[in-house]
Amino acid sequence: MMYILVLAVVLSLIIPIIDLKYSFMDVAVTILGFTYVVILFSFIPLVNNKVNGQYLVWLIFIGSWLSDTVAYYFGRFFGKHKLCPKVSPKKTIEGSIGGLLGATLGCGIFGIIVSPYVPEVAIVHFFLIGALCGIMGQFGDLVASSIKRYVDLKDYSNLIPGHGGILDRFDSILFNAVVVFYYLTFIVGI
Repeated sequence: MMYILVLAVVLSLIIPIIDLKYSFMDVAVTILGFTYVVILFSFIPLVNNKVNGQYLVWLIFIGSWLSDTVAYYFGRFFGKHKLCPKVSPKKTIEGSIGGLLGATLGCGIFGIIVSPYVPEVAIVHFFLIGALCGIMGQFGDLVASSIKRYVDLKDYSNLIPGHGGILDRFDSILFNAVVVFYYLTFIVGI
């Protein structure tokens, strides 16, 4: 994988020299997009390949889905204070807190349910991973929004009508895959 990435970067850097209509900023944005999606997605199978990874990989999705869903409803019903209006004008601090609570409780409850099958991970770690997913998943969402604003896009695609595009389903998952992998590797030690 690393060899392909290096080759792609080298070839991409040659493009603005051969065709002057492209700049090095075009290349940088392209390389960022490629590495952002491909490399961060690669952490999902890395978590799945850990001891009892078939259970632990669900932390990535539970932390992301519950953070997104609970943040939406908390923001919709209680949201008064804007979180980051220049990047994502509809997100609120109240929604962000709800997302943090949703991911923390969701991953914690999941940990309680699967703890007999995952004895190497103490239940407290499931709650802590959920809290980290609740924070980092929201950063993933904001990063995706920031990228869309930079390249002047409203949506990544029209595949899902009324939705920000297919990457909007995965932006928090990308960041949470890294968080779960690093936490399990360096904190839990598996």
